[in-house]
Amino acid sequence: MRIMLLALAVCLYGTVSAEVIVLDLSKPIEAIEYNEKGVWTDVYKDGSIIRSQEFTFSHVSSSPTYYNGFFASQSSTIFESARSNDQWGCMARGGYAGEGSPYLVAYWDSELLSVENSCQVTMSSPYYAAGFYVCNSPYTYYAIQKGNILAKKFEQGDWLKLIAHGVDASGTETGTVEYFLADYRAEKPE
Repeated sequence: MRIMLLALAVCLYGTVSAEVIVLDLSKPIEAIEYNEKGVWTDVYKDGSIIRSQEFTFSHVSSSPTYYNGFFASQSSTIFESARSNDQWGCMARGGYAGEGSPYLVAYWDSELLSVENSCQVTMSSPYYAAGFYVCNSPYTYYAIQKGNILAKKFEQGDWLKLIAHGVDASGTETGTVEYFLADYRAEKPE
């Protein structure tokens, strides 16, 4: 049985085999180039994809200011703005290997709610997903705390949930994991 551990990604596919494969973005199949901000230079280039080891991550860009899916980043900058300048990072300021190390950011435009716009990870062979790490982006974190022009500040009863679906080679769902990334449903949200 092969097992994989995927650092800072959001959606996984799974099934079987026997070795452990850990995503390492420092060893991609095709080079990942970063700009001066530590963001993947192809984030707005349609047809660009990120491949590392057995993993291929979905990515779509239909204009010079729009993307959907995954992109690579190693940005450790946080502006605390809840604006688009905070979309490139993660609150941990880096991936599994520590501050400044590469990680993936996932974005799915919920207005379009279709599979081709979802965050998908595919593999060359079936694997069992052993786990993965997820961290809110500074944009999400501060939008929850402060609100912005697209979202209100979270109040008691609000929540943000990640839903990851496992899908086999035939497209049949094999399982679902749900995890609250922010949960203000308690009587005392603090």
